[in-house]
Amino acid sequence: MAILEGIQDGTIDAIACDHAPHESYVKKCEFAVAANGIVGLQTSLPLSLSLLAGGKVVPARLVALLSAGPARILGLRGKGTLAAGADADVTVIDPEAEWNSDRETCSRVEEQPLPRVEDARRAAATICGGRVRHTTIAGVTVDA
Repeated sequence: MAILEGIQDGTIDAIACDHAPHESYVKKCEFAVAANGIVGLQTSLPLSLSLLAGGKVVPARLVALLSAGPARILGLRGKGTLAAGADADVTVIDPEAEWNSDRETCSRVEEQPLPRVEDARRAAATICGGRVRHTTIAGVTVDA
């Protein structure tokens, strides 16, 4: 609840992830020495989108938290905005696409920090620097 309150009142101004999926051998050990990180977009996007349910966060605020906020913190000019002259970095979200966070679709390791997420929404395409890098639009997966 404190995190949600911080998002709503502006104390938290960014949502970011450590997109770092690791092989099982660096995760199956004592917690204190295990490699940090989980798959990023696959988990952070559905969890962030869940904030929209019930009007806890408005879409524009969520977009800012996931884009402009991290870019500002890291001092990345031309990132986190769709303003003229900015890099064309976009994530297209398909609100009808269903996805779940089981091991086969989410991660190379069995250990997950969160319970299985059913029927989460997912990214349909990612565009970086104006180039399509990944898409599942029309049921076809393409990685470039």
